[in-house]
Amino acid sequence: MSRPPGVRLVAACAGVVVFVVLAVYGAVHQAWLLFFAGCVLTALTVAYAIVEGERWRRGDDGPEPGDHQL
Repeated sequence: MSRPPGVRLVAACAGVVVFVVLAVYGAVHQAWLLFFAGCVLTALTVAYAIVEGERWRRGDDGPEPGDHQL
């Protein structure tokens, strides 16, 4: 049985949807600054969602508190 996705992964995927809608809204209303901001935020959120998805797939929740590796 696999683990459920984490909150950060779900929030990142929801953010992708929100920012795509923002970009489409900006394009439809020819608000080009809003469109470009939506595109940039979508790209950043997709990258973060990929990182979180890989972290979830590996089962890596990050370093434990106090675990300092140099």
